[in-house]
Amino acid sequence: MTSHHPRPATIAAIAVGLALATCEGRVAASDGGTAPAAAAFRDAAATWHLRAAAEPGQRHPLVAHGEAELGVPLEGDDRAASLARGGDGYAARFGRGGYLEVAGPAFDPPGAEFTLLVRLRDDAGAWDAPLFGSYGGDAAAGIYLRGVDGATLPFRDLNYAGGPVSTPAAWMFGWPEGPRAIEGSRGVVELLWGGKFGEFSPARAGMLPKGLLGGQPPPLAADARDRVQRVFFPMEPTGPKAWHDLIVRGTGARLELWIDGVLVDLEFPLGTTRPAAAPRLVGAAALPDGKVLAGFRGLIDHAALWHRPLSDAEILGLSGGEAVARERELAILGPMPEQLQYYRVRGHDSKAGDCFPIFHDGTFRLFYLILRRNMHSKWDGGHGGLEIHQASTRNLVHWQHHPAAVPVTEQWEAWNGTGNTVLHDGKFWMFYPTPDYEGSKGGIQLATSIDGVHFSKHPKHPYLPGGDCEVFNDPDPGKRTVHLLKAGPASGRGLPELKDRTLVAWASPADLEQVGAGVLTVEGAGDQAGQFDSIVLGELAPRRWMAGSNGFLRTQKGQHASPEEAARPGEWVQLAASYRGRTVTLHRNGALYAQYEIDAPLTLKAGAKVVLGLRHLDRRGDPAAHFRGAIADARVYDVALSGDQIAALRPHEPGPVRPVAWLDFRDGAGADRAGTLPPGELEGSARVRDGALVLDGSRGALVAGGRKVALAHWVSDDCERWTELPEPFLVTDESVVPQMCPHWFRWNDWYYFMGGVEGVFRSRAPYGPWARQIPGRLDNLAVPKTGAFAVNRRILAGFLNDDGWGGNLVLRELVQGEDGSLGTRFVPEMIPASGPPLARPDDEAAMILRSEGGKPNHLFKNLPNDARMTLTLSPQGATRYGVRVRTSDGKSDGTELSLDPAAGRVAYSASTHSASRGPLPGGPSLEAVRGLDRPIRLDIVCRHDIVDVEIDGRHTLVNRYWNPKGDGLAVWAEGGALAVRDVTIRPLLEHVPPGALRGPER
Repeated sequence: MTSHHPRPATIAAIAVGLALATCEGRVAASDGGTAPAAAAFRDAAATWHLRAAAEPGQRHPLVAHGEAELGVPLEGDDRAASLARGGDGYAARFGRGGYLEVAGPAFDPPGAEFTLLVRLRDDAGAWDAPLFGSYGGDAAAGIYLRGVDGATLPFRDLNYAGGPVSTPAAWMFGWPEGPRAIEGSRGVVELLWGGKFGEFSPARAGMLPKGLLGGQPPPLAADARDRVQRVFFPMEPTGPKAWHDLIVRGTGARLELWIDGVLVDLEFPLGTTRPAAAPRLVGAAALPDGKVLAGFRGLIDHAALWHRPLSDAEILGLSGGEAVARERELAILGPMPEQLQYYRVRGHDSKAGDCFPIFHDGTFRLFYLILRRNMHSKWDGGHGGLEIHQASTRNLVHWQHHPAAVPVTEQWEAWNGTGNTVLHDGKFWMFYPTPDYEGSKGGIQLATSIDGVHFSKHPKHPYLPGGDCEVFNDPDPGKRTVHLLKAGPASGRGLPELKDRTLVAWASPADLEQVGAGVLTVEGAGDQAGQFDSIVLGELAPRRWMAGSNGFLRTQKGQHASPEEAARPGEWVQLAASYRGRTVTLHRNGALYAQYEIDAPLTLKAGAKVVLGLRHLDRRGDPAAHFRGAIADARVYDVALSGDQIAALRPHEPGPVRPVAWLDFRDGAGADRAGTLPPGELEGSARVRDGALVLDGSRGALVAGGRKVALAHWVSDDCERWTELPEPFLVTDESVVPQMCPHWFRWNDWYYFMGGVEGVFRSRAPYGPWARQIPGRLDNLAVPKTGAFAVNRRILAGFLNDDGWGGNLVLRELVQGEDGSLGTRFVPEMIPASGPPLARPDDEAAMILRSEGGKPNHLFKNLPNDARMTLTLSPQGATRYGVRVRTSDGKSDGTELSLDPAAGRVAYSASTHSASRGPLPGGPSLEAVRGLDRPIRLDIVCRHDIVDVEIDGRHTLVNRYWNPKGDGLAVWAEGGALAVRDVTIRPLLEHVPPGALRGPER
């Protein structure tokens, strides 16, 4: 879709979220007024005003080489600006190959605390040459400031697990039409800082990439090997041909790059500054082979180095003052957004991550993490330097950005992660994890606050042992108890190895029209995941039982000789499937039902799971795969029972052969009476009632076996002395990863737990027993958590990934079904503002698409890139239908949103990320969506590179798709007719203050 605003490339979300005692992305406030800028130079370890090679008292004289002229007088505004910043109105001019060499004693900072200042101008705006410092190669660099062509920087990297990720340079320069591309100068200012310390600890080394990238160590591994860290910023948004005040501040725990009084990038160093091992040059750099690389053409007004971090006020004074800096912030970064929907941190290399909200006294506080460098910060390919930030609102419309709640302030802090906040005794208590790779301070940390804005870290590290955690007040308002959840022990196992085997179940079908419903399944794990055997009703032949299997490899193809099932609702039927070598035999109520030979038997390795009420785990959410009815007793034997042995079995009673797994519901539970498997886990709508497992055929099942992870349950009355309860809070399959970002909340008469990967559980009691919602993913959001808002509302907050962990914040309003199931809808107050509807031809107001073996579509053209589109689609026999968004022709490009009524599936066909030059096949999806055969109202928002949809006010699905040339919306149908009506298209409205540079994330 075409855009009605200038391309965002020149301004692409440039600034970094600050983690100072200032608001994210803002200029630091003056601490009581700035002293004259010249006063700051008095205690500098070295200062050069460049009026002469050796100025009075200068311990570090300069030697000019080539076209380098000192003492060039500045005039007019240039001179006034120099004097205002503590300069003397003179500069050095650098021409072809010219540079200065610094003589005299060493002036390296003894630790990681220092400040470097260089005021300069690149006449051509190229910013592609060395500027100041000692280089000698990455492995020898001390403090080295350079300009570099951003298109020559690495575009690919690896994370700690060896997964490929793009670099911020790729976002800006790797895709000229990309959503965060830079137009104009490709120059980047970069500071290389060399660290001095011993070997990495095994824990930190474990966070470095494994393997090579193109036959070479990936950038993160190379930087770690060379002990070099980088802060950088593209110069096009700053005005590349103007004068700039470049300041790098090392505080010990932070390495910050300031341009014109605005903090634009930061890193988190380890160790101390590496002493210079190569000549210290101005306008050039010494290379490892001893040669000199020059090339800077422009003016340098002055430079200085301090062995201390300057204050914010001093930095502002040396950059022209607070008023100038605030003006520059607005020009470089644009305004801070008032609205937080789709918020991305203002930064060329920054993304928003995990969220944990809290609602108190009418204020909704959203705490969230910031990731920098796309898995590259702090030599940590997993997280690296995460800090906890906050924005708050009282109406979900206007948001206020606050100081970083938990910044990185110590070198040992690898990162600060996801926990939660509880109000207790009039204070906010924030519990969050922080690892210490080198020492013993890692674990659950504590920060407290009186006002919910300014937090103080507790001096005890760790405050508690553990990692990701959840904390909440007792649901009984009369109790002072605070609850904390964190990882507990792993346990459990699967079935033993099964060669010959028998599956036996007593089942009562609710109806006989089921097509592929599984009663009892054994399913492999590990490298056998997806291989299964199952007792199935009606998959290949109506009303007939069969032995289901992956790809029908052990399934009888011709089943018409098998009798049709005739059991009435409430009537129990014994079913058995035995496997002896290549022979498969089915019995019904002890009588032979079918027998046949297969090509090859399957030996299930140890670790397989038992599944009741579902044909195959990969078919979770598919109504056809879920059994409708009840199961009273289910068993698995590690031998092939004979017909007589099967006929002699009675439900709830042991037989002559001991089963390896026996799930019997007579006592109201789902424990394995054989003692092999841990208790089964209820999913979806499955319930144990009247001595049976009751299943409604929608999403219900019971899964037993496999490795389990427990969440430990701790309690305290004062948030200081904690006691672990004997019973775990939750035990679930390790694939859910419940210990990752766990979250508990109460809403109406239901209690919920969310955590890890598609882990959504509900219960009528505060601490279980829990039933898992299937599917468990709410939208396409990573590790979301919720917070209450106003009267009986619940807001879900997570993030939409962009090429790895982190991306844009996305907030939803939760929808609660009568059965307690959760859905999502747009937050009404947070839908982007839009203008009046675009005028459309009359024939586009309502239409009917008729499919006659093809895929007819209608294309709405000439739409704005940023738009809100609403329409109603009514399938009239269509087997699949949907829309194609951001398309030019309605067929070959854009991302297709398809709705499949039979499968209950909604899915995007393609997605992109900030550095993908073309669409990536496949996109996010929702399963088990009901009612797609009825009229469906779609509400679609396209904003920058995000495509977002609400489906009938009960489901949402967000995707990332960028196609700046796609100005069309296509509606299509397959297998029948589709009525299209109430189509409304409105351009989004986004206010940009006069004179502000526009970034794509505002």
